[in-house]
Amino acid sequence: MKKIVLLSSIILGTLNSLAQTAVDTLREAFTTSDCPAGSHSLTDWLVVNPISGTSPAGAWTCTATDGRYGTPGMECTGYYGGSYNLDTSYLITPLLDLSSYQRAFLHFDSKTDLWASGSRLTFLRLSALDTFGHYDTSTAHDISAALSPLISIGDSSDWVTHEIDITAYKAIHPLYFAFRYTSVSTYGSVWYLDNINITAFPMGIEQHDLQMLAMHIIGNSTSDDILLSLSTRRQDQYQLAVYDMMGRQLHTETLNAEEGTGRYHIRNLHLAPGMYFIKAGNSNSFGTVKTVIQ
Repeated sequence: MKKIVLLSSIILGTLNSLAQTAVDTLREAFTTSDCPAGSHSLTDWLVVNPISGTSPAGAWTCTATDGRYGTPGMECTGYYGGSYNLDTSYLITPLLDLSSYQRAFLHFDSKTDLWASGSRLTFLRLSALDTFGHYDTSTAHDISAALSPLISIGDSSDWVTHEIDITAYKAIHPLYFAFRYTSVSTYGSVWYLDNINITAFPMGIEQHDLQMLAMHIIGNSTSDDILLSLSTRRQDQYQLAVYDMMGRQLHTETLNAEEGTGRYHIRNLHLAPGMYFIKAGNSNSFGTVKTVIQ
């Protein structure tokens, strides 16, 4: 794995895409080991500011505590040097190969401190290289309209998990995705990103004939123990399962739930660090929730 290094104020890193080995998933929580605080260097990702003469201060930057749970994350701002600036910064994924998926979904968490007109985070697909074998941002396709939910004023209230079905891009090579923030010289905001992941299934599976279960994770999950809050309308029995990001079932058990809101421990899991999905359901109700093992 190559480390990206800071080279200039325009391309903050260099990575020859032709020499890259494609990865089939993303599990990026921006840990301090691959994204040191204050750095633009993120393992096998690239930060690009295409506007000549702009400052690295406006580029996507690793932070120690600005992630969703007070953990490391990424931030981007057009406010630096004591003023707002016209700037554009791309955070571009590693080279991707989705050919092994039947269906593929990308999730990410985002938040902004101000919903200012003209200062939007956009989500892009890139599928071309320039003559130097690097990412070519001039051929980026804005696919933000396919996100669910859309990036909106809601992102300024709290963290929002966005999802997009990327199955249609399985046959595209080379394939990258990118997050772009553009600020202007009169106003701007700070955008934050965390937990960028590719999974084999969507976050919320439509179950039109089923009631949705209210499920929440309580506290910090560990490799062996997840504490789940489950709200039900009646005493009932549910099948509960734990999945990894590739859609593999790692654990299953029968849950006997009382009416109302109860707490239930899922024990003896032996999970590695990463993101997991817990699903519970029966013929009447269905619910899903995600958790992160640090």
